[in-house]
Amino acid sequence: MNLLTKKSEVTDSDYFTVSNFRSAQYTLLNYFMNLCVEYISKQNKNYLKVHNVKIRDITTYNGIHNNLLTQVTVDVSFGSGENVTTKTFLKFFIPTLVNDSFFILNENHFVPTLYILDKPLVIKKKSIKLTSTFNSITIYDKLITFMGTNIPATYFLDLFLPDSDLELAALKATFINTFKINCSYTLSEIDLIIYFSNLFRCDPDRATIQTFINNIFFDDYAKLLYQCCYNLEEKDINITNLIKLIVNQKNVMDDETFIDLDQKRLVFIEILLWPIFKRIANIAGQAARGFFVNEINMDQMELVKYFYTKLHNKFIYDNVNAYDTMLQHKAYMLSPNAEQAPGVVANLHPTHYKKICPTSVSSQSPGETIYIVAETKFDIFGRFLEE
Repeated sequence: MNLLTKKSEVTDSDYFTVSNFRSAQYTLLNYFMNLCVEYISKQNKNYLKVHNVKIRDITTYNGIHNNLLTQVTVDVSFGSGENVTTKTFLKFFIPTLVNDSFFILNENHFVPTLYILDKPLVIKKKSIKLTSTFNSITIYDKLITFMGTNIPATYFLDLFLPDSDLELAALKATFINTFKINCSYTLSEIDLIIYFSNLFRCDPDRATIQTFINNIFFDDYAKLLYQCCYNLEEKDINITNLIKLIVNQKNVMDDETFIDLDQKRLVFIEILLWPIFKRIANIAGQAARGFFVNEINMDQMELVKYFYTKLHNKFIYDNVNAYDTMLQHKAYMLSPNAEQAPGVVANLHPTHYKKICPTSVSSQSPGETIYIVAETKFDIFGRFLEE
């Protein structure tokens, strides 16, 4: 079943409510495992193929206490002709979602918190983040961080907005002026191409370098997000057009946008799989530089440990019927790695009407932990839909 449509408009049959959103996203496990392998593979001549994805529920025990876990095994094939080899690429456990709502770990019942995070483009007064599933791009002052490397922002802009194109050169000037980019770093055309060619170990050609960066940034899921969130056509999905989109965004400099649900989306499975995505990003970088990685070694309980230690506001309860209460509607407005929310999070926003319970904005930790109105509608990407 293909839950990831490329439509920019969502029909009534395509929406989910908070009560079944976890379940809908959990069914994307298979999709994301295929995405991980295909993303790595395309970085190096499509050297990997998904052979099989096995997803099965099992019960494990810590002493007399049981855990309900789902084991995910991803097998891949590589090679050609008679030399095709099949092996296990990735194997891990993830907590099993019971009755669309809760986990059972060490015989405790957890209702996992949902997260309300930004849509892919996060534009602030002093920084910009272009989000992807695996390798995001952050622009701050004079630097761009990409694939764990700091690159002078002017180099990056010169690569995608060359002075030889008057329209793109004007766009670059607007971008630099709008976001106060430090222009202390400059290179000649030849030195610029050599710089990126050495950095990414690819041919010294502008188009080749641009393709490399676009391929490592835009996985297929990120492409769908940018299409659906910003009404872009698939053919227009590239870094240059995202820079144009950033310049054309109007309501991005106001702190109030932090709580504007039009700029947010609800997430569940992406948060749970974050440790996997982090590993895939590292391996994709190796593949893009010519290595043929065909196995990921990791602690199979890493996601379970991550849930215990990193994901905020876990709920434990003893009564299995409790999942039918407001617990399942709880959401958190910060990513697991964020330390504190801006003060504006305690405010009500016009987009909260009929979507966010107002008493949860004014209670303890106001606005950070909130409750979503039960009938609020979402698409599979977690975008808040209008009534």
